[in-house]
Amino acid sequence: MSKSLCFFSNTGGDCSHEEKYECLYDLRYDEIDKRCFPGSKSVIEILLLRADLFYQPKMNLRQIFICNGHKQQLLEEFWSSERRKCNVCMTCFGKSSANSATRNINTSQAITIYEHFKLKHSYGTLICNRCRSDLGPFINNEKQELHEARFKWILDIKISDDESDNESSDAGSNFIPSQSSIGSDQSDIKKQQCMALNKFLELCNIRKQVRVTKSYTNLTEQSKRNFLSTTRIMIKSIVGFVALNDTNIVINELFNIDDNKSNIILDDKFLSVMAGIAETYNNATEWSIRRQILSIVASKISYKLIQGFIPGLTLYRFTAARLHAAQFGTGAVVERTSTTIQKFEPEQINHFVDFIISPHICSDMPFGERILKLPNGSELYVPETIRNVIPTRIIQQYYQYCDEMFSGFKTLNSSSLYKILSICKASTRKSFQGLNYFAADGSEPFDCLIEIIQDIYIDRDKKKHLIDNLKRGKQYIKSDFKVHVAKLSTIADHCTTAQTTN
Repeated sequence: MSKSLCFFSNTGGDCSHEEKYECLYDLRYDEIDKRCFPGSKSVIEILLLRADLFYQPKMNLRQIFICNGHKQQLLEEFWSSERRKCNVCMTCFGKSSANSATRNINTSQAITIYEHFKLKHSYGTLICNRCRSDLGPFINNEKQELHEARFKWILDIKISDDESDNESSDAGSNFIPSQSSIGSDQSDIKKQQCMALNKFLELCNIRKQVRVTKSYTNLTEQSKRNFLSTTRIMIKSIVGFVALNDTNIVINELFNIDDNKSNIILDDKFLSVMAGIAETYNNATEWSIRRQILSIVASKISYKLIQGFIPGLTLYRFTAARLHAAQFGTGAVVERTSTTIQKFEPEQINHFVDFIISPHICSDMPFGERILKLPNGSELYVPETIRNVIPTRIIQQYYQYCDEMFSGFKTLNSSSLYKILSICKASTRKSFQGLNYFAADGSEPFDCLIEIIQDIYIDRDKKKHLIDNLKRGKQYIKSDFKVHVAKLSTIADHCTTAQTTN
């Protein structure tokens, strides 16, 4: 392709190697986030402003092309933030550092910067508050009015596709009027029609403008989507004006949305049946029942039509009702069987329960009872038990016990064990009547040893180390030692047979 094919080749950058070109005529309906481009109304206007073509006269857009590289360059978005710096501070006003940017440069500021400071491509870039105020005295309102007058043709193209193929793309060419007065009259009538429709949409609080095209099939995919979106809004607004309370029904009959196989007559019988279906649907409390009711009519009428009787019905629920009718039948009641997910084996629970009811952990009390309620409603009275240690210590001992005695056994996690301990309720030992003296006598030697260590003159760290070891030994005798004691053990202190023989 030739080097001059891209209209914006003079804005900088070599585009001779580009292979993808787009016609500006196809960009009429393209959408872009205009927050970074203040005052712009179309992509074509943004491209011209970014290229500093502020006074560009009317062109034949079908003969103007842009390469992919320049399109990305000119449509680059600049978002203001504290980390982004002003593009004008250093380049135009010669400041040593740039301030934080707060806004994007608008059209009048870009014209001033280009003509007074010779800075190119400033439209849409960032500017700080100080530079905005400094640019104020330089802004020429006459230049802004001239720009708006020259760019008026862009608004006309935005709402109409009536462009003369004979228009010259040369900036200095003069417009030659058509020889046919009929064509001129038709053009004026079409403009008046567009203005009337735009006024109607404005009165309906709709910020859309009428779009007219000579060839819908030649539009790009994005342009087709935008064109259809605007057309739907226009049609719905007009129908909503002439049929205020039955907009959806009128649109449904107007465009024959229903399938050809379903010939539905909106008579009194149909309306009464649908009113009953809607009332039953709204009175149902569960979604499964609502789905069964909705499946009666979902496969026979359209989603748009049923929305007129059941406002707020989502497309997902309508589709689910149709699927229910296809799988199980119209209005069929489906009984769901509950499935139980078993996260652990009974052997794991029994193993832990045997451990917590062992004499090492629990002791029976001579008085008191607990009531256990079974699933069938019956009650069992069991003796009150008391645990010698807290739940955290029980779980720690259980893990240590399984590691030493049952190395291959898969235990439950700690959260499940805490749940079992909370269900298998028992009291925690605070004071044992008749055993307090025995416990006090058993711990008295440790207290005596601690007092002896505190009275002797040794290093403070060594003294603390000895006292901590005595406390750990005392705690071990009270808790873990019971778990380690067995009838036969290779450790003499843990073997009850060896201790009794001695």
